[in-house]
Parts: sequence; structure tokens; C-alpha cells
Amino acid sequence: MNERNQVYGVVDGATSLGGYRDESGYTGGYIAAQLLAAHALEAADGMPLEQMVMQANAALRDRMKEAGIDTADKAQLWSAAFALFRVREDWIEYVQAGDCMLFARYEDGTYRRLTHDQVAPFDRALLHKRQEALELGIGEPAEILRYLLPFQRENRFRANTPGGYAVLNGDPALERGMETGRISRSGLTAIYAVTDGLFHGMEAENQDDVWTQMLEAIDRQGLEAYAKRLIEREQADSDCSVCQRLKISDDKTGIVWTNPAAVNAHLEVNMREK
Repeated sequence: MNERNQVYGVVDGATSLGGYRDESGYTGGYIAAQLLAAHALEAADGMPLEQMVMQANAALRDRMKEAGIDTADKAQLWSAAFALFRVREDWIEYVQAGDCMLFARYEDGTYRRLTHDQVAPFDRALLHKRQEALELGIGEPAEILRYLLPFQRENRFRANTPGGYAVLNGDPALERGMETGRISRSGLTAIYAVTDGLFHGMEAENQDDVWTQMLEAIDRQGLEAYAKRLIEREQADSDCSVCQRLKISDDKTGIVWTNPAAVNAHLEVNMREK
């Protein structure tokens, strides 16, 4: 992202339920993601990441008002999840919201989860509703989506509320819900930032095992190869019956920052499903 000030991360736009598209055909989620990415690219070195995010959030609200969006209706809001971090000489600072995730790896090979998938419980509830639809004999993808729409709308109204989840959507309440933090670079070898498309559908008895499986696979295969193999498995399970998920495949964006003191390497991948 911002090599000059060493700001990196991922942003994942979510399409509004109102189906908005601008004159170029871009969805509200895409616009939200690009707006935050632009602010990250221009982030001043001395500006805290949370301040930069809130500036982008305010700019997004202005953009929606200009487009005639009813900002009181959360189902219409353009939104994006994100996981961003800045590399300092002795520490890493980060901000996160939604279902994008951040992880760290250390010299002894251990992995550390830095953030929490705030959307996971609501996604699980939607998967239960999807199974409910199948049991009712609803099999066509379009009909399943129509069945899920009221529950998806309900989830959108949980955005930036107590007991809900944080997300960039123009609501000033984001400031209270997004996660922020700082970790020491002592013993640190890598930072991983990933969107949910790189891990949704993975299963294990312990959720931490899912993270470990993903990170070990990324380290072993490389991020791009890992994403390609995941897409191949998703395409082979096009009815989502082997691995329960809401759609065949989701956008896959990830970045691995490697501590130059350990290995001078830096890898980024962005794979979008159309």
C-alpha cells in the first residue's frame, strides 16, 4: 500500500443490499474499499491509523450523501472491512474491523492471532438459515439468496453497534468498535493480513487450528499458490455442499510482510472473483 510510510493491509468491500452502482458500474462496497485504500496510500507518517480510518469514514459518508443514499438505512450503506498495519522501527501498530484478519509469526515458528473475526457469529447464523432453506426444498441459488435477504438485512443493522461488528460504513460509531493495537517487533518474523475469502469454509474443531492450517499453507506454498488452490477446491464444490459457505468463491486479498532482519522479502496478492 504505502511503502514510503510502511502502511500495509487489506480492505474488503461489501455490496450494499440496495444494489447501488455508480455510472462506471462500481458497487458501493468497491467505492468504500477504494476510498479507504486511497487514504491509506496518503497517510502521513505521524497520523495514527485510527485517525486516518475515521477520516476515510467521514469522506465515505459525504460520498454516500452526494449519491443520494439514505444514510439512516444501514442496509443501503456502502461498507468495507479492513485490516491495516504500519511498520515502525521497534513495533507494529494496527487497526481492524469486520472479518479481515491480522496474524504474526515469530522466530520460534509460533503464530499469533492479533484480531478477532467480528462477523463470524453472524455468518454462522446465515449458514444455518441456508441449511434451513435447503431442508425446506429451496434449491435454486437465487431463491436461497431471496430467503436469506431478511436475515442479511438484519445483520447490516448490527454494524457498529454494541454486540454487533465494526465496519467502515460512514457511521461515526466505527471509532468505538474497531480494534486497534501495537505489538513489539522483538522476535517477529512476519505479519499476515487477509480477507475472509482466504479462510471462509475452512473447518476444524478448534478455530485456532483453522488459522494455523491457513498460515502454514501460505508459508509452505506461497500466498498466490495457496489462493489458487483454494479457488480450485471451491470451483469443484460449486453447490457448496462439501464445505458450507454462502457463495462459491469470495474475493481473496492478502499480504505478507516479512521482517527484513529475518529475510528481506515482501509478497502481496490480490485475487478477485468476478
